[in-house]
Amino acid sequence: MWKFGHTVVGGHTVVAFMEGYCWSRTSERQVLRICYKYLEAVLRQEVAFFDSQEATTLEIINSISKDTSLIQEVLSEKVPIFLMHTSVFMSGLAFSINFSWRLTLVALPLMILLIIPGLIYGKYLIYLSKKSYKEYSKANTIVEQAKFNQDCLFIHRREEDCGEVLGDIG
Repeated sequence: MWKFGHTVVGGHTVVAFMEGYCWSRTSERQVLRICYKYLEAVLRQEVAFFDSQEATTLEIINSISKDTSLIQEVLSEKVPIFLMHTSVFMSGLAFSINFSWRLTLVALPLMILLIIPGLIYGKYLIYLSKKSYKEYSKANTIVEQAKFNQDCLFIHRREEDCGEVLGDIG
């Protein structure tokens, strides 16, 4: 009996590892493909597009990196979890219909009580995500301005140092 139990646990471990590996690999490949497509689209633009661009280069890079990491997270974590829970729900429903179809008919309308809070939570989560994105964008702008000011001060200080050195020579 113990050998069978260890075999089942070992097999389950290997299958779970392969599932995680395959989903992670798939998400990495999709993100890489998206990055290549985006780079091709940017390189196809006219030069005037970059002159009239309102968003700075840093904002564009930040936006792309956030979006691709979000896509990778969805493909490697959220989709497998959704598929797992959907299959558990369907198999549980099939089992309950097979076990007692009358009890299943009574319980089916009560599932709406589970679905409605899930939809409300999803909408609120989307609202919070949009709000967070706007706040991070504001913080990114402040950091970019601070870095620009720091670079300007550094350049100004280097000019003063060069002026002193040249003044000593002349």
